[in-house]
Amino acid sequence: MTEGVRSGRRELYGSYARHRDLETFPVATWMIISVAVAIVSAVANALIAINIQRLGPSASFPILVISLIFIGLLSGGQWLVLRRFIDRAWQWPLATVAGWLVTLAFSGYVLSLVDRSIQPLGGGQSPFPVSAGRALYFNVVSNLALALVVGLVVGGAQWLVLRRYATRARWWAPAILVAGLFAVFVNGAIDGVLYTVLVYFDANSILDASPESATVYRIAFAILTGAVSGAISGGVGGLVLAWILREYRRDVQGLR
Repeated sequence: MTEGVRSGRRELYGSYARHRDLETFPVATWMIISVAVAIVSAVANALIAINIQRLGPSASFPILVISLIFIGLLSGGQWLVLRRFIDRAWQWPLATVAGWLVTLAFSGYVLSLVDRSIQPLGGGQSPFPVSAGRALYFNVVSNLALALVVGLVVGGAQWLVLRRYATRARWWAPAILVAGLFAVFVNGAIDGVLYTVLVYFDANSILDASPESATVYRIAFAILTGAVSGAISGGVGGLVLAWILREYRRDVQGLR
């Protein structure tokens, strides 16, 4: 343990005394919060996508509002868990919100770069129709790029909070980055499999002919992918936090 971390823990130890039980970190609760917020956000964005033509240019405003609500719910729920384990837990939602705001500020630029990269994609290079192939390419690559930004920016901001409690905190941002990338790969695979099934059974014509069926499909798909993303990011994040705080708990017990 570095002397800086040790002295920081001694400084925090007095107020940490209220955590008398030094309980185990609730990984399941952390994951449930992530899953619930991810599903709500995914369904809300799917509903906006369904009504994108009717909303027109004004669609960017509800997307921004949903993003801010998502950030608030996620950081608030995580704070409710963390406040039982670390002092100055109020810094966590501030760091999380700040990281997400920076991510949102750069997301438009990232998406524009991905969109420009579609142009060289030749029409005959995709096994799907050109429009579907480009849409799938855009979704996967843009999500990968955004996951990379989230891991670096949001994970880095959260690391600034955790680093005073344990030297293991240096693994937080890499873990969040890997979890985000893995979630994108899994959801991309789900998207590809479902699209292949729709093409095989010629279900696209049914969805095109029935707006109600298309809406149900999109919402169901949003629930599925939201649950997968939340479970992966929340599960990995919860396990890594439990591992980080186990070091903190052990050293606090040694300081008593």
